[in-house]
Amino acid sequence: MFHSTRRLCHTAEGTGHVLALKSHAVLSTYVTPCIFLPAYRTATERSNKQILTPLSWLDIAVVAVLTGFSEEILFRGAIIPASFIDW
Repeated sequence: MFHSTRRLCHTAEGTGHVLALKSHAVLSTYVTPCIFLPAYRTATERSNKQILTPLSWLDIAVVAVLTGFSEEILFRGAIIPASFIDW
């Protein structure tokens, strides 16, 4: 029993390393170069200014709290119980 659990842990760890390396390769190839493009930077700054300028600090705090709360509800209330039988 101990050896099969150990093997499962090594397999999960190896899978995690492979996924991390692949996601790093994809991000560094496709996403990171976009950040340094002048047109991308200009469009991002323009859209951020449009969205964030009219907000007060209270609006930003409310949005931050609501997004954090809804994320916790989604993961703890729906995804984790659906994924694990003994949760």
